[in-house]
Amino acid sequence: MRSAEEMMEILEAFDLVGTYRGAAALVGCDHKTVARLVELRDRAGGGVPVAGLASARARGRFGGRPKKLTGEQIQMAAAMMQTKTTSVNQICATFQIGRTTLYKYVTPNGEIRKG
Repeated sequence: MRSAEEMMEILEAFDLVGTYRGAAALVGCDHKTVARLVELRDRAGGGVPVAGLASARARGRFGGRPKKLTGEQIQMAAAMMQTKTTSVNQICATFQIGRTTLYKYVTPNGEIRKG
């Protein structure tokens, strides 16, 4: 069994390099040992998924479902809601969205919601 210091060194090497084999070469152990420790850490909730997401964003990759409306469409919908000349059903039909989606982006007063 490895000491806690050795395990931390292996995990730090993996975090630095990002590959099992690279970390194994740095610390002088088998890549299967690195994989086992990383899996153990991830199961315990000590993984670094935030770092993975940040890395993906740096490469121009964004996860999740795409937004239904663009910023310009949201502004148009908000203006339509403020003027009260167009019904909610007509606004929804214009943008091909449901009422719930419209209200997710715009308040009934026509103000754009944050987030």
